[in-house]
Amino acid sequence: MKIDRLFLVIAAIYILIGMGLGSYMGMNQDFAHRTTHTHINLLGFVSMTLFALVYRAWPAMQESLLARIHFFAYQAGALIMVTAIFLKYGGHAEEEIYGPMFGGSEMLLLAGMVAFLIGVLRAARD
Repeated sequence: MKIDRLFLVIAAIYILIGMGLGSYMGMNQDFAHRTTHTHINLLGFVSMTLFALVYRAWPAMQESLLARIHFFAYQAGALIMVTAIFLKYGGHAEEEIYGPMFGGSEMLLLAGMVAFLIGVLRAARD
C-alpha cells in the first residue's frame, strides 16, 4: 500500500479511537484524559490526514526513502506519545515509566517531520 493511503487508513483509526475516548469521557463526566483525546485527534487524525493529502498531491514524493522514514518514525512517535500521555494523565504509571517515553517519542516525531520537510522541499523544487 502506498504511503498516502497508509496515512489515511491510520488517520481513520485514530479518529475512531479519539471519538470513542471523547464519548466515554462525556458519558462519564470524567475528563482526565482530555489531553490524550486531543493528542489522538491532532497527532493521529489531523496530521496524518494532512500528510496523506500532501503525498497524494505529490505522488513522486511518496516513493522516496524519506517518505518511509517519515511514515515509520511518525507512527512510532505518535503511538508512544499518546501512550505516555494516557499513562501520565490517567495516573496509570509513575514518571519513571512515562517520562522517558516522552523524550523518545518527541525524537521520533521530530525525525519524521525533518524527513517530511526535506521531502516537501525537494518536491516543491521540482
